[in-house]
Amino acid sequence: MIFRLALSALLLGCLSLGSATAWALDFDKDAGMSREVLVESLKKNTRLNQEQIDQLVVTLQNQFNVQPGDKIPIKGYLYAHGMNVGLFVDHDVWAFDAAFLVPGTDEVVRVPGLYLCDFKNGGLKFEVAYKWMFSFIPSGVSLSELNGAVYGRGVGVVAEAFLGLEGSWLPAQNRVNDLFHVAVKLGFGGGIVFPKMEFKLRSIQ
Repeated sequence: MIFRLALSALLLGCLSLGSATAWALDFDKDAGMSREVLVESLKKNTRLNQEQIDQLVVTLQNQFNVQPGDKIPIKGYLYAHGMNVGLFVDHDVWAFDAAFLVPGTDEVVRVPGLYLCDFKNGGLKFEVAYKWMFSFIPSGVSLSELNGAVYGRGVGVVAEAFLGLEGSWLPAQNRVNDLFHVAVKLGFGGGIVFPKMEFKLRSIQ
């Protein structure tokens, strides 16, 4: 019974990946995010009015060249989910959501797929699982500062039999503080991983 439930969940995950499909993304040749899709998402999922949404989009577009006083700190963690298959080598590109406080308001918004992550998570492991990933960003790191940030290689443990967990520590390579990564998984696998993560802020077209 448990095996059937796990298998059904995995199949459902495969059919509902959508934009979370890691192998459909290209870290170096990413075309960016659609402005129209972002605007519609903000309309549906926030209390911002049209003027605030338009200003927020402009602010995000300008995050590549901002003054220190204009930086927007990330709130909490980055989030991504999707199906993953790995045997020793596990190298995928994931789209991570990011949350932050909208300047001039008390509204915290989560923007889907704001960052791409080149995630090398291989090691002495095997895995077939649908996973929900949480990367805990050091307090105070801004949207612009995470762009180009590299963490790892670190070390982590994977343990899953239907329902499992992964936890990793990744030392900062070109930033000040380290990163911690946690994933809740539904599937099969186990082992030791040596993860490396590089983040890129996506442009808005």
